[in-house]
Amino acid sequence: MNPKDSFNKSIRELKKDPASNATKMIEWIEKYSSQSGDYYFIFDDFAYRLGISIQAIEVTDQKSGKVKGYLPCLKYYPNNPLNEESRLDHLTSNTLKENKCYELLAKELLYRIMRIKDIEKLLQLS
Repeated sequence: MNPKDSFNKSIRELKKDPASNATKMIEWIEKYSSQSGDYYFIFDDFAYRLGISIQAIEVTDQKSGKVKGYLPCLKYYPNNPLNEESRLDHLTSNTLKENKCYELLAKELLYRIMRIKDIEKLLQLS
């Protein structure tokens, strides 16, 4: 499974309960995204509109040069609509396998979006 498939799988799992807030938010994001079909691209597009991106930072062993794992991060760009400081938020200090990293990124991105107050007004969607 590639990282994008892991991201998509994580979102599909969160969407299983039709009554959950996560499902409602996923459906809302799908409605307002300019992308369709693939959750990775839908969420990437939506996050871009918020001035956020997901990043899996590769960590290598300095001696061997081999990949030790990946650090999941959310990047906030300058002048984002959320008025958040430009920064890179490390979601964990432990490295993860690449697929696990993207699973965590999917969940964290969704949960961060769910916590944004007045998101419709912020993105001028209403």
